[in-house]
Amino acid sequence: MKTTIKTVTLCAALLGGASLLLGVQARELSANHHIVKGMDVYLGVMPAAAVQALPENEQAERAMHRGPAGAGAYHVNLSLFDAATHAAIRDAQVRVSVEQVGLGSETRQLEPMSINGFVSYGNYFSMNAARPYVIEVQIQRPGLPEAHTRFKYQIF
Repeated sequence: MKTTIKTVTLCAALLGGASLLLGVQARELSANHHIVKGMDVYLGVMPAAAVQALPENEQAERAMHRGPAGAGAYHVNLSLFDAATHAAIRDAQVRVSVEQVGLGSETRQLEPMSINGFVSYGNYFSMNAARPYVIEVQIQRPGLPEAHTRFKYQIF
């Protein structure tokens, strides 16, 4: 049976929802999945060239997918889901700071994007495989308190 991104994401979201039902507080479930203030937050990082190869469905995506190229250019992506209903969160403002541990950081607003019907938030950052990173996330949704989480990330 062919596994799709939707199936994998839904399974991960269900696992996160089950953790909430068992009384687990907001926490890191894996290196790339946290539950924060009722949201499943999934982090993805991939070389910019891989994102630029995706189909260009909308004008906003075309502009975004023409981001930086070459070694050291990476696309940071966050997918957000309601932990209780597993519905995709489409109304967030997401800001990310990518800090190379011991060196400088870059902060950017992540742009909403839709690929194969999934809404996520992404932007490009310069990253180097030689050092670990801390990725600080700020999520603001209308009428709700701001949510924060921090991912530790290493490019392999």
